[in-house]
Amino acid sequence: EKQKKKKTKKPKKVEPIIKDNPLLAFANEQETNDKHADEHGRSLFIFEYDNPLRARLRKFTNNSYFAGFIYHMIALNSVLLMLDSPSLVDPYQKNTIELMLFIISVIFIIECIVKVIVAGFYFGNKTYLKDNWNILDFVIVLFSILTMILESIVSTNISFIRGFRALRALRPLRVVSK
Repeated sequence: EKQKKKKTKKPKKVEPIIKDNPLLAFANEQETNDKHADEHGRSLFIFEYDNPLRARLRKFTNNSYFAGFIYHMIALNSVLLMLDSPSLVDPYQKNTIELMLFIISVIFIIECIVKVIVAGFYFGNKTYLKDNWNILDFVIVLFSILTMILESIVSTNISFIRGFRALRALRPLRVVSK
């Protein structure tokens, strides 16, 4: 009978002493923060998940108008790349197309920076470079920056620099994938 009583007895609930002990409470709080950091992480090792700038940019990039604007810039970029041909002789047209392509490139660079701040660059589960389309965008942005730098340094027209611009034609693939 004694054995039956021992088996049927429920063990006493042990109350956690975490609330009473400030050192253990800090450890528990730190553990909770670590779980939060694993879930969301710091973007660029700087911006916490709930950082006001990161939160605003996240809200901005999640807006459907943002995606629509980027898709329109991709379409405009494609049209301008079709118009930009070596046979263009009118300097006004050439300069206008060059300026518009430059502005669109700056918009794509800003888009890349904003998305990296929101999602993080590489370390983490859902960071910028974990998405294949973002990798393509990043390579195009890098070549755009490289083209801008080389064109500003080299005064003569080098044909291989123009070849980097052909990579921009890959951007419409992203629109097709959606």
